[in-house]
Amino acid sequence: MEIWSTVGSTAIGWLVQNILGSLIGDKLKSWLRQMSLDDDTKKLESEMKNISATLEVAKGHKINNEQPALARCLRDLKDLLYDAEDVMDELDYYRLQDETIREANHSALRSLEYLYIQKCGITGKWLSLMLQHALALQELNLNDCKQITGLSIGEEENSQLNLMSSTEDPSLGYPGQDKLLRLPLNLIPSLKMVVIKCFDDLTFYGRKEDFAGFTSLEELHIRECSKLLSFLAHNDGNDEQSNGRWFLPLSLRELHIGYVDSPKKLQPCFPGNLTRLKKLEVYGNQSLTSLQLHSCTALQELIIQSCESLNYLEGLQLLGNLRLLRAHRCLSGHGEDGRCILPQSLEELYIRLHSLPSLKWLWISSCKNIARLPEMGLPPSLEKLYIDDCSEELVQEVQLCRTLASELKVRIDERYVN
Repeated sequence: MEIWSTVGSTAIGWLVQNILGSLIGDKLKSWLRQMSLDDDTKKLESEMKNISATLEVAKGHKINNEQPALARCLRDLKDLLYDAEDVMDELDYYRLQDETIREANHSALRSLEYLYIQKCGITGKWLSLMLQHALALQELNLNDCKQITGLSIGEEENSQLNLMSSTEDPSLGYPGQDKLLRLPLNLIPSLKMVVIKCFDDLTFYGRKEDFAGFTSLEELHIRECSKLLSFLAHNDGNDEQSNGRWFLPLSLRELHIGYVDSPKKLQPCFPGNLTRLKKLEVYGNQSLTSLQLHSCTALQELIIQSCESLNYLEGLQLLGNLRLLRAHRCLSGHGEDGRCILPQSLEELYIRLHSLPSLKWLWISSCKNIARLPEMGLPPSLEKLYIDDCSEELVQEVQLCRTLASELKVRIDERYVN
């Protein structure tokens, strides 16, 4: 015969209490929560408490030789509890190892200036933790990381993000906590360049103005991130004037947007209508129909390529600092109203005018730095070409050009020459 109280108190009972003690320890409990093991540890803790309660009830009961199944269950239970204790010891070991590595990484991350991650399985949660300790980071380049599907600005403790996190559920379209990348506020003083490429499912969670908070950001590249840009650019069907507005940092000097299928309208905007944006490149955006440049008054280089639906380029005449304009496979409908107004400051013009089948009237005025017509020629649809107050080189080329259509009306300095 065996007495249950002896077995329970000396072996099984001791194991149960030892495991419970490990589970309720603050350090291990906090680490398990960070590792997303909170639910599993709660289940284990509940089972241990049930076993402990059963032991209390069964104290003093005897097990005789006619109860082999019960005796075998006790032995199996004791073996399982030994295994569970080993697992708890291993988890505590990994916790200590993780804390040691983190401390080492923290000191390394504090001086990190450039971070490039490509086709990596890192989760948004882990990258968020890393970036909290990157106090000197200047360039962040992320390329095709499938485990990151959500982007937000600020710490997790932010009240708005807490409200959002309570509803985060992949089934509702929100990313799980592991897949949400939070760009911490400690990056604001140092971060100068951000590159985000090949994130088909990346969605922005937060206010439209949050991105403008990166007051040191100078260069931004977004490529193949259609969902991200559609969330960043304001789109309100009831407010046509605000559609496409994208609030950007005042410090931004270069903006590159490529292979993004949305939105249809894009209007870069800056705090206080002030801007330092020098270069804007838009390419491969098939859905873009309107690009509004009214707020980009400091722009010096404008490059638009393979945006075949782009018909409206608004505010071009306001770009008094523009030096280079390059347009390829776009603006097929631009000029249907009979006007194509270019800024006086223009020095280099790269526009395949021959590919604009609807252009009827081209007026080049006060462009002293343009010396010749496009090498590929003018579109056959052109009916009027006006050259006013431009360079002598351009005037001579137009006067001597023999490839101009005979029906084209050419006016130079308010005098028709053909």
